[in-house]
Amino acid sequence: MTADKGGSTNVQIVIKFTPVLHSKNTNHSIGFVLYQNDQFFRSRAFRASSGTSRRVISANLGQVSGLHVEMLFKPTAVPNASLYDFACVWWNYTLKDWSTYGCSKVNHSADGLRCFCNHTTNFAVLMSFRRDFEYAEALNWITILGCSMSIIGLSLTITFQMVTRKSRKTNPTVLLVSVCVCLLIFTLLFMLGVDNPHKQLDKPQIQEDNVLLSSDTYTERDRGPCTAFAVLLQYFLLGTFTWNTLYATHVFLMIRNSLATSPCLLIFIVFQ
Repeated sequence: MTADKGGSTNVQIVIKFTPVLHSKNTNHSIGFVLYQNDQFFRSRAFRASSGTSRRVISANLGQVSGLHVEMLFKPTAVPNASLYDFACVWWNYTLKDWSTYGCSKVNHSADGLRCFCNHTTNFAVLMSFRRDFEYAEALNWITILGCSMSIIGLSLTITFQMVTRKSRKTNPTVLLVSVCVCLLIFTLLFMLGVDNPHKQLDKPQIQEDNVLLSSDTYTERDRGPCTAFAVLLQYFLLGTFTWNTLYATHVFLMIRNSLATSPCLLIFIVFQ
């Protein structure tokens, strides 16, 4: 039996009886209910944050064992996202939550998401979506060109300040070199760590295990290097701001001292 004829429906269900039930001359009543949302099935384990609706189909055949229930769900279309994984579940009234016991899944196809269960109850498919990121190649080259120019300019500034340090005072040279060094390390770290070695694939690999999903939005977990680069970038960026503040304070004090001593010199020249 199917919910509708043809392949254009959003939910389809097929119930196959065992040969023992086929041989008996008994009538069985089958009831189907299709819920357009999951308002009656509030889950504590599965969190919905993308605003998508989950259809639930209910099949009731009474106390009959040895059934083979096959379901086909059309995946929900989410803007700027693609299907990452799904789970075939049924509503467990004892746990008051979704359960995967007795159900299995196969990889999704063009027809939809296919599930198999060995009993009749309230069925649903929980889907997890991943955001689609577009990596612009032109912006990547602009970033590389701009950072390369910054690295060359900072390197020349540091070299010039170190070579000509004897012709000026020590304090301004140390402050300016410290600013350039922090900014240079920050730019180098950015260029080395901006390329993501774990870029998402065009077609995500659906897991074969039917595991209860925790959320309908998939978030890529940090694998360590990203956190390390973020900490170092934050550290040297704060170091750049700190040295800039000290350098600006030093320049302000120099200008203020110069302005404070200028009138005395003028008066001395006039009296001479």
